[in-house]
Amino acid sequence: MELKQSATQISDSALRMPGDFPMLPDDLIERFPSLGNWNQEVARFWNQNQNAINDFAHAVLDVTELGGLFVVDGNNKSIYVKGPRNQGAYDDADTPFYVDDAGYFSLGKSLTWNPETKTLTVLGSFVVTGGSIGGFDIGPDYMRDASDTFGLSSETSGSPNVRFWAGSTFAARDTAPFRVYDSGARVASSGVIGGWAISTTTLAANNAILDSAGQLLLGTSNDVAILSATNATYRLWIGNATAGTAAFSVTKAGALFAISGTVGGFTLSATALTAGAGATTG
Repeated sequence: MELKQSATQISDSALRMPGDFPMLPDDLIERFPSLGNWNQEVARFWNQNQNAINDFAHAVLDVTELGGLFVVDGNNKSIYVKGPRNQGAYDDADTPFYVDDAGYFSLGKSLTWNPETKTLTVLGSFVVTGGSIGGFDIGPDYMRDASDTFGLSSETSGSPNVRFWAGSTFAARDTAPFRVYDSGARVASSGVIGGWAISTTTLAANNAILDSAGQLLLGTSNDVAILSATNATYRLWIGNATAGTAAFSVTKAGALFAISGTVGGFTLSATALTAGAGATTG
């Protein structure tokens, strides 16, 4: 492993002698005039050598390499792992790892972070099994809002499986008021579709109600016409909400009941058929 110190570390620590280099006292120099230039020569020698070493350190040692692979680049204020082309650059396919003092970060071209635009770019797929993003909690098989009232599920324990739900918790998603299954089936207990109001068991619009119990009701109160697929006796009745007292009805056997109208030229009343000039059949 090759480990190099920065220029500052070298000049301030490793290359510095402990304490100041000893200078000769003035009274000694006065006694020995031949030593007159001692202090000046020592200071000049030290300064010249220290400057030279510092110049060398700044020129060579601002780039530190560890194992010939990991680089600390003091000149460009960056740290990177060298690629095949022995260079380090942001968003570069040949630089496996890069980060600098401006906040730029990249893993080749697979993942980049741009601090100026605050943009994280990921190429390829990635797996997240926990945490949160944009106010959504992430789990191993779901992504849901923080209050756990709607979300997406990838859980596959049942068949069919709920893929999207709203109005309930993740744990109770199978009975949520709105849910979509992996089969494409949808369940909704409220809302509007095509102008029809959705409830738990009906579609309703303009006094028309289609009931999942097997009934179509047109009108209100006793001013109604009703078709039923489940009534024990009747399939159609008109004029009353109760089939047995309606003015017009048809049983599932085909029997017709009416208290007014015209049939084959005969006028129908509650108790008779009248034809021509008063001819009556009772």
